[in-house]
Amino acid sequence: MNEPSTSDIRWNRQDYKAVIILATVSGVLLLGGLGIRTLWGAEDRWANVTREMMQSKNYFLPTINGRVYFDKPLLSYWAIIPFAKIAGDVTETAARLPGAIAALLTTILTFIIGRRLFDRKTGFIAGLLFSTSVMTIYWLRCASADALNLLFIWFAFWTFIAGAKEGRLSYTIAFYCICAAGSFFKGLVVPAVVLAVVGFYSVIELLIEMRKRGLSGGAFKEALSLRLRWLISVSGAVGILCGIAVFVLLFLMPMLATGSWESAQLMWRENVQRFFEPFDHKEPFYVYFEHSMIFAAPWSLLFIVALVSARKWEKNESKWLILLIAAGIFIFFTASGSRRSYYIMPLIPAMAIIIARALRDWFAHKEGAKWLGVAFGVTVAAFLVIGILLLVAFFTPESLIRSVKNRELILDIIKKTPFHLPVSIAIIGGAVASILLLIKNRTRVAFALIVMVAMIGEIWLFTAVVSAGERGRTLARFCITAREILKDVPGEQIALYRTYRSHTGSVIYYLKRSGLDELSKEADLKAFLEKHPQCYIITEDINVGAIQSLHAERLLTQKKDTEERANVLLRISR
Repeated sequence: MNEPSTSDIRWNRQDYKAVIILATVSGVLLLGGLGIRTLWGAEDRWANVTREMMQSKNYFLPTINGRVYFDKPLLSYWAIIPFAKIAGDVTETAARLPGAIAALLTTILTFIIGRRLFDRKTGFIAGLLFSTSVMTIYWLRCASADALNLLFIWFAFWTFIAGAKEGRLSYTIAFYCICAAGSFFKGLVVPAVVLAVVGFYSVIELLIEMRKRGLSGGAFKEALSLRLRWLISVSGAVGILCGIAVFVLLFLMPMLATGSWESAQLMWRENVQRFFEPFDHKEPFYVYFEHSMIFAAPWSLLFIVALVSARKWEKNESKWLILLIAAGIFIFFTASGSRRSYYIMPLIPAMAIIIARALRDWFAHKEGAKWLGVAFGVTVAAFLVIGILLLVAFFTPESLIRSVKNRELILDIIKKTPFHLPVSIAIIGGAVASILLLIKNRTRVAFALIVMVAMIGEIWLFTAVVSAGERGRTLARFCITAREILKDVPGEQIALYRTYRSHTGSVIYYLKRSGLDELSKEADLKAFLEKHPQCYIITEDINVGAIQSLHAERLLTQKKDTEERANVLLRISR
């Protein structure tokens, strides 16, 4: 195979201009309204652990509610600390900023890799596609380790492509050190994915090289030396040793600081046991065919056509490299027994580069790219339909909406979301204009316009719509009011009783209290009440009946809504 061209490796003003544009687009989508939404899902883990680390000054012992919580390695918590110190507390924005910034850097890496493998246009288009993939951006705006994981996976791929593949010492050291450091965001996922995919690519390249050179021992040795320099060479050995040193240092720090092996047990449980013998997140083996399309939306149809058209690309190593990276990532996560939708996010930059490479041919009106035009037309038509549905929803009588499930929340979002009407009109107008441009064969302008339409819709979704949806989420407001009532009450006189599991962490976060008793059985409740005749219980409305025989006065009730159970603060006096 021919090596990818290196004639345009030096950057010029156009490259930096492309990075600025992509950083702006990605920054607006990722950073705009980042703190509007209250904590949801597993976000409270990162918020609570970081806050309690800062309060205790012990940055090696993660706790939630004062209890040790070694569910994730330390680096994803440490990443929040600088932003929390600037904000003065672990706010929703501070907790989410590391992931959002990591996602922005991944956008730029997507450009850099696309440019390196193909050209500047391909890299720029790939960056736009990645930064406007709606479900990917949705998950990358969360407080979690996944965005940092994604960044380090693609940072490692870049070092491999840029020099480790040829055995260049500095890049090889960086390659292994990045893999090692990445192990401490979400466990061994980064090195496992990167080394599996790079190994997969290298074996395919080795087989192709052997086919060219013949099957003799000498030919095998030469092929091995050529295709596995990142592993079997002096620079490979040095890189491995450096990576091991980084890993051992980060691995031993929490154990030496705490005297506990829980972090080591975490590594084994979350990465080895879960891969081969999953204890949760079990989905069918074929589920990533669906999830990858969802996370690449609204560009999913373009990917399918681009993948089919890849057989007509010029035969060079860049083509095989990006296709094999995509295939390797997909195979790795499919082979894992533990599967969850957002695990597949590392595939999306590769999908974006593949689509971008095909779009470049389409823009140049190359033969065989016509089906991409059809796919693009269908994508634009989907935007048009979405715009029309939004417009119809805006003018739909409230009486019809009230007959729908979750009607109050839907009514709030549809009727009270700012800019609903202008956004609907903008989406429809942009889609119609894009179709007209497509008819006139002005493909580049049509694509640029539909990307702008996607941005408008996504900015509106992540700011105005999320803000409207927050009116239906009352847990934070309940906890803030309860916090004021309980401000002079000692922590030992407050308990959580059978609080809905997914809300326990959020209750603790918004109460800004730790060390509270968490009671799950009636016997535990009775024992607590005997010990503290005058106390406060935070529970849910469905549990009030269980303590009716007690002298309890309800002080505060969270409004029941379509998304959450009602929470109740009870004052117990006996």
